[in-house]
Amino acid sequence: MVYAYSIKGIEISMNDALEISLQAMSFFGYETRILSNTLERDDLVIMYTLEDLGLLRAESEEIPLGRSSKPWRISYFSMNRERILEYASASREKEPVSEASSVYENLPEEVWAR
Repeated sequence: MVYAYSIKGIEISMNDALEISLQAMSFFGYETRILSNTLERDDLVIMYTLEDLGLLRAESEEIPLGRSSKPWRISYFSMNRERILEYASASREKEPVSEASSVYENLPEEVWAR
């Protein structure tokens, strides 16, 4: 989650990312798709944010109602499994750089010569 936000240039704390992740996962449970009309307004904001990050997809389908020509539209959010796995593997590969090791990167070449 932190990696997905960082790609968009947004900094988010690990605690905030964890809270958002847990809230989203509480809606999905063991499913990969949920009805969007079951969500409250604040929850929809989170889902649309996750969609903007590429972690979710908003989908809809129309189902005809009996003999009437009026279709019933059902809206869903589904997990973008490929993107989630891509971000998860990319964030694991990205090693945090400590301040102590970054000091050496800024030294001129003459320092390293004997």
